[in-house]
Amino acid sequence: GFNTGSGGWNILEDFVDRFQCADTLYEVLGTYFEKYTDAYGYTVQPSTITFGGRSDVDMPTMFYYALIRTKRGNAGISLKDCSADEIICAAFVRAHTNSLKGQAVTKAEMMSIADLEKITGVTYFPNVPNAPKSSFTPSDWGL
Repeated sequence: GFNTGSGGWNILEDFVDRFQCADTLYEVLGTYFEKYTDAYGYTVQPSTITFGGRSDVDMPTMFYYALIRTKRGNAGISLKDCSADEIICAAFVRAHTNSLKGQAVTKAEMMSIADLEKITGVTYFPNVPNAPKSSFTPSDWGL
């Protein structure tokens, strides 16, 4: 139920689709497999599940989107050529739990790209030197 109608991931996908724009919206979708506790207090422990005829499949504990685009959405210039105040970026994270079924995305599920980088160990948007990775504004994303 996590990725079907009204499932937690499905709701997040629909939310992100609203940010398509004339400029490019870059989306990085990812999973995390270590213990994860979300802003609502849901904790998901690493585990294995049966999937595709196998019983040793690691189950993600968290799914995320890392997003970046121009603030206006129609600047007509490359992100690498924008100043930091012309760019918005943020991460949206959801614990892999059916407890989020039917729940709309809230600002509690947001974090800075810098914080997501600390959790995952991955560097996002390295080709955009002015990306404001350490901050985000929920209202830029409709929250």
